[in-house]
Amino acid sequence: MPVRFDIPGPRMLAAAFALMLSVVLLVSSSSKIPTVSIDQLSSLDGGSEVRLVGVVVGLSLNEGGSEDMIIADVQQGTTVKIICMSGTRPLPSRYISIGDEVSLTGATADSSPNVVFTTSDDIVVTRGSESTLTVGILASNWLLFEGDSFTVGGVLIERDRGSFALSDLDGLHTIRVVFAGELSGYIGKSVLVTAQLRLDSATMALVLSASSVVPRLAQ
Repeated sequence: MPVRFDIPGPRMLAAAFALMLSVVLLVSSSSKIPTVSIDQLSSLDGGSEVRLVGVVVGLSLNEGGSEDMIIADVQQGTTVKIICMSGTRPLPSRYISIGDEVSLTGATADSSPNVVFTTSDDIVVTRGSESTLTVGILASNWLLFEGDSFTVGGVLIERDRGSFALSDLDGLHTIRVVFAGELSGYIGKSVLVTAQLRLDSATMALVLSASSVVPRLAQ
């Protein structure tokens, strides 16, 4: 008995073609937005569409309901101001913390390429601060983080008896940790420290004023 094949009608073919076309247009339109580094923004024209990746170093609410966010390239030490308008998702301060790494798409301002406009729908957290920040990053960019609270990972070490510090795995960078709780049980262990970064005016040294120190679980 011969096998019968039903040939789709014109309407079904047209619908399938429209669906394929919309998918192709969606993919092609999103792929056209270039990913640029923060230090490349100054060479772009106003209104240029860009994709950026950076670490959040500032968040503030505006009277009009938008939010300002400052993100940094922590390798270069450069920053850009992001003006975020409300979309269908909540504004960044609801789900983004200082030290988080974010990816976003937006358009450079006509007045300044170092200002980018976006919406809350176009921002994604790619890594939390505990996976992004290191002691080395804080030491190299301390002016960007001074006075801020965040969570950073590292190894707890004892400098002198009763004096502790957080170190990178390579031991090249350390920052003193001040904590009201007991820390001796964490010496030599990988921990997560939630703290405020401040500069001790007496010693001119950085200090992590910790509110929480917990073991870092293996990833």
